[in-house]
Amino acid sequence: MKYFIFLTYEGSTYCKKTNNDHWETANNLQMIGIAQGNSSDEAFLSLISENEWVFDFDFDEVFCYQMTDNYEEGKKYFSISEYKKSH
Repeated sequence: MKYFIFLTYEGSTYCKKTNNDHWETANNLQMIGIAQGNSSDEAFLSLISENEWVFDFDFDEVFCYQMTDNYEEGKKYFSISEYKKSH
């Protein structure tokens, strides 16, 4: 089985700007989920059957990337604030 990550450009995320007390919209991708399948079509069917909450939202156009079987081993975290401090 292969792993696929499903994303969409639809939807919004809200976050606070630095030194600001109100929330603003951030344009970014929304991750819908990760699913397994022998193909992207099979993984998509698995995704929506195991995550019926997606039908409660207005997401429509979803795309995916195939991930390697050991994608979790390659996970790495980054800190934007730490980067800003060192540059």
